[in-house]
Order: sequence, then C-alpha cells, then structure tokens
Amino acid sequence: MAEKNWDEIARGYIESEEISLAKQSPRGDAVLVEWKGQVYAGSVQRIEPEYDQEIVLLSKTSKPIQSELEEAILRLQPGRIKLNAVTGLDLEGMFHVLRMTKEKLSIMNPEQLRHMQGNLTIITDADSEETSISQTVLYKDGKRLNPD
Repeated sequence: MAEKNWDEIARGYIESEEISLAKQSPRGDAVLVEWKGQVYAGSVQRIEPEYDQEIVLLSKTSKPIQSELEEAILRLQPGRIKLNAVTGLDLEGMFHVLRMTKEKLSIMNPEQLRHMQGNLTIITDADSEETSISQTVLYKDGKRLNPD
C-alpha cells in the first residue's frame, strides 16, 4: 500500500477550506484548535467586532485531524493560528460562540454573555429523516453567520 502524501492531502483540504471561508460573513480566519489533547481544524469569525474583538464563532471539524495532516497544514501555512481550549471547555459539536484571547479559547465573561444574549439568534433544526443530522444555525441581525 502506498504511503499517504500528507502535503497533497493538506493542499486539498486548504483549497476546500478557502472556498468555505469565502462564504462566511464576516470572513473567518483558518485555525487549528487543540482540545483535550487532540487537534481539530476550523475557523474563527469575529462576530461582534464593533462591540468586542474577543467574541468569536468557532466552526471546527467534528472529529480530530491526524497528526500528519496537522504537520502538513502547518508546513504549508506556517503562520496559521493554533488555539488552545482552556481546561473544562466543552467543544463537542461543530459551532461555538466563545471568547478568544491571543491563542486561547474560553467561555465569554458575564458582560460578553449578556451582550450576546440580546444580539444573537440560535435556531436548531430538528433531525432530518433523510440525513439524521441536527443543525444549529446562528443569525445576527437577520444574517446567517455559519456556512451551509
């Protein structure tokens, strides 16, 4: 069996990710997220930049990526941000509204939480019979934040 070409796999992933980032509004930044000793690929969008640059929407892969893929992504994008989730943070699922300070993800402070409660609409669609997938859709000012 041929050995995997991780740089080629990473290049394909980054191309696909770039298409997804272009659909985001506001456009996010590609990141890697370390959580519970495993690494996930994803993006962060600053969804309240006029209020607080720390409030972000994290969109991440549902499963961790292989270490070889992580290394290849970092070879191809050496400036890519690698974020660390604080101990106790629950990142199950793919979408999370969080606080990002430097290279750390955590829950928002009480003031940020109060602000977001009045400015973000979250709609969770029921499981579809066709896909058996539940989807959470985030809206701000009537505009969808997370991609299709």
